[in-house]
Amino acid sequence: MLNTYLEENSLEFSFKNGQKWLLEVRPEAMTYSQYVTYSAWRRAVFMLAECQAGKLDAWRIYPQKTAARPETTEYLRLLYVSGK
Repeated sequence: MLNTYLEENSLEFSFKNGQKWLLEVRPEAMTYSQYVTYSAWRRAVFMLAECQAGKLDAWRIYPQKTAARPETTEYLRLLYVSGK
C-alpha cells in the first residue's frame, strides 16, 4: 500500500512521505483490529526509515505517546523497593 501511494504520487520513500501516507490511511475512530493494522504499518515506516539510514540494528519500540512519570517521593521509593 505504501509503495502504491509513493508510485501514484511520484515520490521516493522518506520518513516524511511515510508519515504523510500514515495520516491518509489512519481512520478517525479505530476498531481494535484497525489499530493493530495501523500500528504495524506505522512500525514498518519507522523500520524502513531506519534501514534507509543504515541504523536498523536492534529491536526497538516506537511509542506513540510518552507516558508522564510521577516524581513524588512515594513513587520513587516504590521503584527503589521494587527494583531490589
